[in-house]
Amino acid sequence: GNKVVITDLFTKKQKFLPEEEWVMYKDETGETVPAIVSEELWEKANEVLYMRSQDVITAQHKTVHQNLLTGKLICSHCGKPYYRKDAVGKSGEKMSKWVCSGKIKNGAASCPSHAIYENEIKPMIEDIFKSGQQNIEELSACVLKLVSELLDANDNQTEINKINKDIITQEKMKTKLLEHNTNGNITDDDFVKMTSDCNAEIERLHQQLDMLTETAKTEQDMKKELANIKAILKAAEKHIDDEEIDKAFVDRYIKEIIVYPEEDVTRFEIRLNAGTTIEKFLENTRGRTGHISKKMIKAYEESMR
Repeated sequence: GNKVVITDLFTKKQKFLPEEEWVMYKDETGETVPAIVSEELWEKANEVLYMRSQDVITAQHKTVHQNLLTGKLICSHCGKPYYRKDAVGKSGEKMSKWVCSGKIKNGAASCPSHAIYENEIKPMIEDIFKSGQQNIEELSACVLKLVSELLDANDNQTEINKINKDIITQEKMKTKLLEHNTNGNITDDDFVKMTSDCNAEIERLHQQLDMLTETAKTEQDMKKELANIKAILKAAEKHIDDEEIDKAFVDRYIKEIIVYPEEDVTRFEIRLNAGTTIEKFLENTRGRTGHISKKMIKAYEESMR
């Protein structure tokens, strides 16, 4: 329902509404039209059908789309992927926009998400990787400084040596207790109790030793992790400098983008294959046609820091 709206009562002129504004009435009971296949299979079939219909419209004659963000944009409200749709701007130029598939299927009232224009999100992705290298350098220096300060404060190696000596002392004490018990200097009950106390102390010292040893590995592991992230971001930055962002780039460096529709902005939680997550924001305006308000985006991002 709500596929068209009458714009003139006298001429009965109609205007077709975009698919994401349709109102769908779901048969919750399944009694009106009994289901022949499962809902999951139905959704997969509709997704394939939708992709093929887009191929026909754009005359590409391909059954598998290599669209930039296919399978990457996920609606946080529905948990459904975004579908690409072709749009035409006021000046007639063709644009690509992405719409939540849950909203397309169930109607506008089912999901508060907004259409996302590809020419809005591409600069956002470029900015992540162009500024990411500088950010990761600053983060690396900060983290390694904190780790070094922690290790210096703990003086790990000195503490480890001390604990090892304490463990040896406790083991020698157990041997002495056995000698005293054998010679009849202490009773069996006292021997059992004091030996148990020694074992408990040895166990405590070993736990402390394990913690200190693990902490000693932290700096080395963190350096390796940060070096890996820097290498990935550096490669991504070079890719952007050499050529435009494409599907291969997105698949290589981006795991997924979770889209959070909020009152004034759309928040993007961009999860990179490097293991980091970055947040970006885009203002919501009803008449938005794909042009970014950089000032608004920057203001929102800075307010979240």
